Amino acid sequence: MGNTILIAEDDREVLRILDRYFSVCGFTVYSAENNAAAIELAGRYRPDCFLLDYHLADGPAAGICRFVRGDEYLKKAPIIMLSGDPGQIINSCEICQADVFVQKGRGCAELLAVVKRQLNRVEWDRGVIKKPDFTLNAATLCIMRGERPTHQLSPEQFRFFSLLVEKSPDFVTEEAICSYVFMDTPSERQEAISSLVYRLRRKLGPRLARRIKNKRYRGWIYVQPRLQTRKPSADSNRPEKPCRPALKT
Repeated sequence: MGNTILIAEDDREVLRILDRYFSVCGFTVYSAENNAAAIELAGRYRPDCFLLDYHLADGPAAGICRFVRGDEYLKKAPIIMLSGDPGQIINSCEICQADVFVQKGRGCAELLAVVKRQLNRVEWDRGVIKKPDFTLNAATLCIMRGERPTHQLSPEQFRFFSLLVEKSPDFVTEEAICSYVFMDTPSERQEAISSLVYRLRRKLGPRLARRIKNKRYRGWIYVQPRLQTRKPSADSNRPEKPCRPALKT
């Protein structure tokens, strides 16, 4: 389950309480007081989930929602809308395309339960990723060829590999990898990822391992080889020579 969340709330005291509560519960929290700051943070850190106050200092949170739903990486991220006005439930669903509306005044524990349910739903939606020559099965943490499992990965290896495969042909930054793959952000980020990749490549074998590539300042990427079709040789286009009749003896 993802563990990064962006919270947008223009009441600083409420924002401080939510930030502290979700941080204690193991989340990496990005906090914003308006649409502009939230959009900047969303584009930079690609959080797994959004908890948004409907009314922010610079207008309704619809601006954040449009950015999220229009972003290829973020568009499936859960959006949970908060408001003290129950009449905003329709706008939250129709205008903001939020997944859930929660009226303000609910306890933090209830908000946490809502966030976890939505993150679990996303994980279920991402449970199977199919490529031309293999399938990733999140339920078993296996790489499958047809109906047969070929590689059994650890949870961290599976999250890393599936993230690269799902985002291919885009690069994934080290920040995004750490927030998605590791439960606790490692102090030595580059070393942790390099160690993970080394162990993963050994387990995958050369055919799949060579598809995991890294480019400085851009991050990591999975490169799916193109399907090659056999071209007919020049000789195959020539008309066949008639068989010479056998000589009579």
